[in-house]
Amino acid sequence: MDASVVEEIGRACLSARVDQWAAAENAGWPLAPNLPYAVALVMRHAPRALADLETRQMSEAFYQDYLRLRVDPDAAAAAVIEALRRQGHEGVQIANLIEDPQAMPDLPSSNANRLRHRLSAGRAA
Repeated sequence: MDASVVEEIGRACLSARVDQWAAAENAGWPLAPNLPYAVALVMRHAPRALADLETRQMSEAFYQDYLRLRVDPDAAAAAVIEALRRQGHEGVQIANLIEDPQAMPDLPSSNANRLRHRLSAGRAA
């Protein structure tokens, strides 16, 4: 991956408050889109949200942070996709949460239907 692309992704992740990110080659991954790299984003719970978690089932701070982590990863992924497009590259965003397996984006992969099937099976289990 070109250094300018890595820098652009890093800036997008920093702006989106991503805790960690990594890129890996996609070659040979049967369920991956037919693109050369995958970018994984990690966002963690805020430490204040985890306070008292051992003694309480769920605090308001934890619940609010949980809600943040349902939305922010998708916004961060969209920022990375936009950064890639500014560099003249293509990207496919896979939603953080997919409520309906039929709402999966079309993936440029011969195994996209297997991915949908696995999501359906995962939700049914």
